[in-house]
Amino acid sequence: MSSFLPSPEASQQFMNNADKGPVVMLNLLKFKSDGSEEAYGKYTHGVGKIVASYGGRVVYVGRAAEFMVGSEEWEVVAFVQYPTRKALMDLRWRASTNQLVSRRLAL
Repeated sequence: MSSFLPSPEASQQFMNNADKGPVVMLNLLKFKSDGSEEAYGKYTHGVGKIVASYGGRVVYVGRAAEFMVGSEEWEVVAFVQYPTRKALMDLRWRASTNQLVSRRLAL
């Protein structure tokens, strides 16, 4: 499974991209069997308000029912749009986001 957080190098490369338009982040989610899906719902409620305050929006969240390519079995997919790369990264480093991310990492 991929890492939850980008490396500093990947973050820098992302910010150096010349594209200044909106960006959509794909979230691929797989839950532990200990109630983490319910806890993730609480996380998304909190982070959704923060995303909106940065001009972002949830485009789609749904069950990952079947795959045509790949072997990883994801349970939920989510697309979140941000107005710019900077907005996404500013949100990522906001203190209240970091508190929520800490909770997310525990899931």
